[in-house]
This record gives sequence, C-alpha cells and structure tokens, in this order.
Amino acid sequence: GYVHTAEISSKSSEKEFITYAFCNNHKSLIFLVNYGCVEMHCWNSREDKLDHPDHLIFDIDPPGSEFGMAKEGAFRLIEILEKMDIHYGIKTSGGDGIHLYVPIVRKYSHNQARDMTHVIAKIWLKKMGQKGSLERSPSKRKNQVYLDYLQNGRGKTMACPYSLRVRNGVPVSMPLSVEDLESIQSPDEMNIASVPDLVRNRPDPWKGLYVRRLKLE
Repeated sequence: GYVHTAEISSKSSEKEFITYAFCNNHKSLIFLVNYGCVEMHCWNSREDKLDHPDHLIFDIDPPGSEFGMAKEGAFRLIEILEKMDIHYGIKTSGGDGIHLYVPIVRKYSHNQARDMTHVIAKIWLKKMGQKGSLERSPSKRKNQVYLDYLQNGRGKTMACPYSLRVRNGVPVSMPLSVEDLESIQSPDEMNIASVPDLVRNRPDPWKGLYVRRLKLE
C-alpha cells in the first residue's frame, strides 16, 4: 500500500496500541488528503528512535488573539537562544501562537528534552516579567503570554510545518525567517491561498535546519 503504519503502545488511550500512519513520501501524503486528513500533526521523534526526540519545542501562546504579544514573547526567546548560540526554526502555529524548534542530537530522552526546554523557559520568564507565564491553567493567567514547554514528551504531537489548520480562512502552520516574523502582522496572512506563491518564490526558512543539532550535556 501507499501508507506504512506502525502499532505503538499508548498509556493515554483505552486501546493497548494506536495505529499511526507514516506520511513520508508524496503518495502517502496524497492518500491521507484523499482520506480526509486536513491537519497534519506529528510526533517529536521518528520510528527508528521513538524514545529520542529530534528537537525541543517552545509553544508560545498569547492571550486571546493578541498576535503582537506572541511576537514579543518569540523575540525574547530568540534573544536568549542567539545569546546561547542555539540554532532554531520559527513557524506560526496556524492559530494565534508561534512555535520555535531547536534541533537536538537524537540520543536524549523525551524527559531530558522537556527538562532542557523548561530551563530555557525559566530564563525567558525572567526576561518577560509580568507579561509572561509558565502557568498551564488559563484561569491562572491574566493577559500574559504562555510558554508551553510541556509539548515535549513521548507521544506529544504538534502541527507539522506547512500543515493546514481547520479554522476560518484555512491558515497554515508556516515556517518563517526572523525577518518574516518582524513583518507579519497576523498569522492569517499565511493561508491556503497565499502560501503556494510564498513557497514558490522564496527559499525555505527551515532548509538545513536539522543539519546542526544541539548537544544537551
């Protein structure tokens, strides 16, 4: 068949195993689209090393639809990463948030990845002051930018780069350069109608991103 699948044990499901599809070539992508799959969400690790993630993920979520606040939170994080000489990729979430990915050597556990992300998140919180929060409960955050480091974990999934999102206007989880992030006013600018021309007419901001991987020790 077009699609390779794997049964992976899950503690979060009533089933002993969950059957996952692998979208790793053009034919499998077309199959999943025809199957009715609009949003593509993937693990932080791959089949050959399920317990060793490919990256750290920083999920920046603003209050309400305040994309400007998400940008502020992202730029504070970028300052930290660049000061530490850490390589990163930026993308819109396809909603109001911004995701930053840091490629890592594929030998660490999901818990180690989460712990490292948490350490950097604490540094970010000090820079953000009252504008930022690491508090998971929305009721305990008041007009603050939330940095979610808990998206790092076995079986956690995130919207893939270039995935469509099921929202008004059909936005895209779009890879960005720092210059793109500076100029974009709304994540809705990156949508099913605008992204094809962008992809054709500019370099991929994530090209070569995973060539340089961070060592956590």
